[in-house]
Amino acid sequence: MDYQALLPSPCIRSLSTDDGDVLVLRSEQPLASHPVSIVHSFNDGRRSHPNRPLLVVPNGTGWRRYTWGEIGDMVDGLAQGLLDSGVTGAVAIVSGPSVGHLVVSLAAQSIGLPVVPISPAYSIKAANLSQLLTLASIVRPEVVFADSAEYLPAVQAIGARICLTVTQVEGMTPLPQFAAPPTPAVDEARRNLRGEMISKILFTSGSTGTPKGVVNTHAMLSANQQQLRQVWPFLTLEPPIMLDWLPWSHTFGANHNLNLVLANGGTYWLDSGTPDTIGQTVRNLNDARPNLYLNVPLGYSRLADHLERDPAAARRFFGHVRLLCCAGAAMDPGVWKRLQEMAGRYDSTTFFTSSWGMTETSPACTSAYFPTNDPGNIGVPLPGIEVALRRPDTAAPTTEMYVRGPNVADRYLTLNGEIPAVDDAGWLRTGDAATLVDAHDAGAGLHFDGRLAENFKLSSGTFVNTARVRSKLLAAGDGLIRHVVLCGHDTDAVSAILWLEGDCSLTSSTKDKLRAALSAAAADCGNSQRIARVVIAPTPPELASGEITDKGYINQARVRAQRPELVDLVIRGEDPAVIHSP
Repeated sequence: MDYQALLPSPCIRSLSTDDGDVLVLRSEQPLASHPVSIVHSFNDGRRSHPNRPLLVVPNGTGWRRYTWGEIGDMVDGLAQGLLDSGVTGAVAIVSGPSVGHLVVSLAAQSIGLPVVPISPAYSIKAANLSQLLTLASIVRPEVVFADSAEYLPAVQAIGARICLTVTQVEGMTPLPQFAAPPTPAVDEARRNLRGEMISKILFTSGSTGTPKGVVNTHAMLSANQQQLRQVWPFLTLEPPIMLDWLPWSHTFGANHNLNLVLANGGTYWLDSGTPDTIGQTVRNLNDARPNLYLNVPLGYSRLADHLERDPAAARRFFGHVRLLCCAGAAMDPGVWKRLQEMAGRYDSTTFFTSSWGMTETSPACTSAYFPTNDPGNIGVPLPGIEVALRRPDTAAPTTEMYVRGPNVADRYLTLNGEIPAVDDAGWLRTGDAATLVDAHDAGAGLHFDGRLAENFKLSSGTFVNTARVRSKLLAAGDGLIRHVVLCGHDTDAVSAILWLEGDCSLTSSTKDKLRAALSAAAADCGNSQRIARVVIAPTPPELASGEITDKGYINQARVRAQRPELVDLVIRGEDPAVIHSP
């Protein structure tokens, strides 16, 4: 099936205020009706195709397949156990993706309990549990689930009334023992679900600040899947098959990818690989044979490197993947081009696309559901969504996105209680910048210009657009550079802290390549877009301290705060370790 041939043509209306300071974009395609919740979609699926694999998980050297019917039976049994125990509060999950995670999540949501997936970065990878306790104090979970004994210190620290696990762990109850034969009460609770009820509380990644609990309602999550169905109509014709490693404690992996499978009768293969173990992912791709593949830029960079070295794997990959989507950040243009060239080499009809969203938008908000050769083009608003481009209060040379729609969260949970996420008119201020790709055609898409909070001024008063500068250096590095953190606020030049790709050592040859990349990235650029000098970080970015997220996104401000001596070193530029642009 040629997915691209099924895509609708964007029909975008733009309205400008009289003073021209605000431009509002909206799709002319109305949002169609949809189920009350993802739970209802899942329940319909378990009845219509009970024997279809829903979740496929690694099992030794092979795989264990769980069908829709099997998962449905486990969900009902656990839901009954929760009802019998009189649970009325939040259900926290502190371990990663697994069959237990899925069953606990669906069981709680089925009877109207909010689920709170918390990243393992706060539970077993953190140097201490202070951040975990902060998050737990915001949601006050009555139940906590973890897959194994390694999470026991985190579970005990939270101190929930009910502690669930998969196997025998002292002080925790295995799921089979907690479950009970389902009664009509489970179906009744499911029928009583309302769209405005809380389905999930997801904490923002903290990539630009302290995590906040985003209230995701059932209506938000279900509306977002309908929005995706309308721009990706092939979802209604061919069940999605996905292989995914992304964490379910973040919106991309859980609300977008997992819900895409749950809402459209698909199969989700849990990838035992990551961008750092891409060889395992490629082996898993051969087993899963997904028709959709979604990843973050770091994952695609690793994938391109591996597939170029393994033509047989590349041929298999592009032989079955019909849509390739990048989100979380813009894919490096060089990586995008390399993947497209490989697809062409193997006569693949794979459609390349990108999208943009946030935890607060469930998450998809825009999509490039039309051909484009620009990975920075994040597309146009989905049906039912409005995007406003507003000039910030500062003199920044870009516009900030505000969004409004049925998939947008209206409030956050914090230590000080609930606070609004939107203004009185329902607009969410995103903090992300974008500009029209074509000033005369709103349907040509939006170009993502990065996080406004990451931008800064030089001493000359000129703004540094970090997203653009980083993107140019990564492209010029051609696979040499993994991460870039820009420095130079109130100084006379832009400098940067770099991490190289895993197999790159800082030899004289590598230094020459870095100088060449700096020179190429600075071509035809002004001072605010030219990186004058760089230094290589001596240690990897730390997940536990928030320097990097589970998805591989670097927190610029956190890195600079955690490594002030490195910032000072590269800004002064006097140390021999600093590499200067030619």
